[in-house]
Amino acid sequence: MIDPRSARRLARYRRWADQLTFDAVAALPPGEATKQRPTLFKTMIGTLNHSYLIDLVWQAQPEGRDHGLEARNLVLHQGLSAERDEPGGILVHVVNHATYHRGWIAEMFFQVPARSPATDRPDYLRGLELAPGRNDGS
Repeated sequence: MIDPRSARRLARYRRWADQLTFDAVAALPPGEATKQRPTLFKTMIGTLNHSYLIDLVWQAQPEGRDHGLEARNLVLHQGLSAERDEPGGILVHVVNHATYHRGWIAEMFFQVPARSPATDRPDYLRGLELAPGRNDGS
């Protein structure tokens, strides 16, 4: 069982790390985010879509509805979109799942070549410590 404070921290970390990743992918030279690469989801956009798609699957579960998705590699958005997040064990899963696939995207940055953003949780916490008057809201 995850307490509300930890859930908020995880959700805020996920939002922060995703935003860094989206911004870095958006800043790449034209065509790099959609360039075919030797990875399961083919492109950076494909990998981001997969992460978003799995979020939708897990969102449907506590709502007791069918998610309506037939595959885990569908491209729901051709470009970057405002893909965001949700309770307890499901939250832990979606945060970890997104972290896992941001790692895939970081690997693809080496193929560009470009430097990927540092999205590890310690970087997030260090940023909070350095931001005057900011905390993690818990």
